[in-house]
Amino acid sequence: MGEIGRRLELNKATAIRLTLTLVEEGFVVRDWATGRYRLGPEAFAAGLAAEPNYELQRAFAPMLRALAAETGDTVFFTVLSQLIKPGDRWPLGIGAGSCAMLAALSDVEINNVLRLNAKLRAERFPRRTDEAIHRLIGETRDVN
Repeated sequence: MGEIGRRLELNKATAIRLTLTLVEEGFVVRDWATGRYRLGPEAFAAGLAAEPNYELQRAFAPMLRALAAETGDTVFFTVLSQLIKPGDRWPLGIGAGSCAMLAALSDVEINNVLRLNAKLRAERFPRRTDEAIHRLIGETRDVN
């Protein structure tokens, strides 16, 4: 909290009040283990809305709604991202959609992604080892 106040040149009470408001709204999240704050999911969503590629989601929305209605299932619009931050979203390798995205990458890229998110997977998804994910990727590639 002190660093936030110093960087923004705010007094401590103002920094606390503003930060707590941002936490309540989901723009900032607190890591209770370290006491540090970082950007939250709402900041990510606001960034996506400002991103020119957000037009892809708008363009595909009617098709995705039609697919969901036809299949009676949930449909996700997912974009592969190099940014994997704990707490922002699940790491690649967790869930069928992310295994499908990994299956489209080269083995070198897959190993890089798994190396980057290894700590988070070990902490939050201990059964999603590199070997387990490689097995799922192999099964996904066999289907194609």
